[in-house]
Amino acid sequence: LWLCIWQRKWRLWGALPIVLGFLSVFTVTKPDVIYDFKGTHIAVKDNFDNLITMPTRSSDFLNKMWQEKTASKSINSNQVKTLKKIYKGKITDKDWIDLSCNEEECVYKEQVFWDKFGNITINDKIRDTYEDMGAVVYIEDKQAKIKTIRSVIGKRFWN
Repeated sequence: LWLCIWQRKWRLWGALPIVLGFLSVFTVTKPDVIYDFKGTHIAVKDNFDNLITMPTRSSDFLNKMWQEKTASKSINSNQVKTLKKIYKGKITDKDWIDLSCNEEECVYKEQVFWDKFGNITINDKIRDTYEDMGAVVYIEDKQAKIKTIRSVIGKRFWN
């Protein structure tokens, strides 16, 4: 509107917020882990900055939403097979994803632990996933930082 309404030379200053808006895309950091309010639907970031959803009985809608919101690529059929083997505890593939599992639990980057019943432990503390209402986790310098859905309800992101 600034560019369209004003007729003088200083109207070109309206281009500055537009440029800053486009550049803000490069300041976004993808979360390392996302989990839902039940703790049964979990996605982790692979070594190529794509969000990988664990092979549980999960919502395709939620999978697609998380991939879309994080601009992640879908994994191919070979990666799906490899992920299922990792999730069952048969193999690990540290070149693709820093995840190891056994029959009962999984460990991501030695910071986030979850069992296959919905219990999640981050920074040696068991999370109440219902209380969190789901969350995103950022791992920086061997320390996990958690941003829960409940913590942002009713808040504006620009405050």
